[in-house]
Amino acid sequence: METQINRLKEAIEKMSEECESLRNKEALSQDESRKLQRQLRELREDNSTVQQKEMEAVAKKNELEKQLELVEAENILVIIISHFHCMYYVIKIYTSRPKMI
Repeated sequence: METQINRLKEAIEKMSEECESLRNKEALSQDESRKLQRQLRELREDNSTVQQKEMEAVAKKNELEKQLELVEAENILVIIISHFHCMYYVIKIYTSRPKMI
């Protein structure tokens, strides 16, 4: 009977140790889960920030492309006006010369 009591005490002690081990594992798992959830939240926030910056960059790029188109159109206009001015002066000089018979 005493042997049986000792065996039962040992079994209870072993089960208690196993329960404590499982509690520790559970606590570690919960800590890891909280850590991963925090990391996921931070990554989502980072992703949101990056997406916002990307949208701003695309908008700025589009704005700069429009400005470039305007500058190119202005340059073409300046070239055309310069050519007309040159032609005007050439015609003026040509028509103001005395005519030779």
